[in-house]
Amino acid sequence: MKWLPALLSALVILAVVVASVGALLPARHQARVSRLLDTDPETAWGVIADFARYPEWRPALASVVRQPGGSGREIWYEEDRGGARVSIETLVRVPGVRLVRRIADPTLPRVGSWTVELAQVGGRTRITLTEEGELRHPVLRFVARYVSGLDAPARNFLDDLERRLDASAGGMPKRLLSEAGNGPVGPRSLP
Repeated sequence: MKWLPALLSALVILAVVVASVGALLPARHQARVSRLLDTDPETAWGVIADFARYPEWRPALASVVRQPGGSGREIWYEEDRGGARVSIETLVRVPGVRLVRRIADPTLPRVGSWTVELAQVGGRTRITLTEEGELRHPVLRFVARYVSGLDAPARNFLDDLERRLDASAGGMPKRLLSEAGNGPVGPRSLP
């Protein structure tokens, strides 16, 4: 039991370092991920714009329910497998071309908007997802910067989308490339 105080002290020091480093990082960021998929824009749009079916292909989501929006915009509540709920508002919807959504609750520790753009490239579709986000809690900033990556939500969405499109096409891998050297376009902090 002599090691217990040392272990507790080390954990406290680690927590202070994580919070301190996170506090020095900018809260606002932008991350962009782009992929060229072997599908047409209409097929990709059909999956991306069907919010009610997101739990079928996004494993982290337990449910998605449309709510009446007082602003005249679509508002959907997404609940993840851990029970956390967030309201997502659709700001722009140009079928087959562009979708802009944002977190409708400005009091959450993570807020932001996501823009999905589709462009036909030959018989394929380039899908670019841009996150303009703000991480208000220093520990979230630390984890996003040094553990998961600021572009993790965008990468996860495109990975899930790609799996869904692959399954729809008979299970054959359809990813042709991920721009910027087979990786995401680097996330960057905003002032």
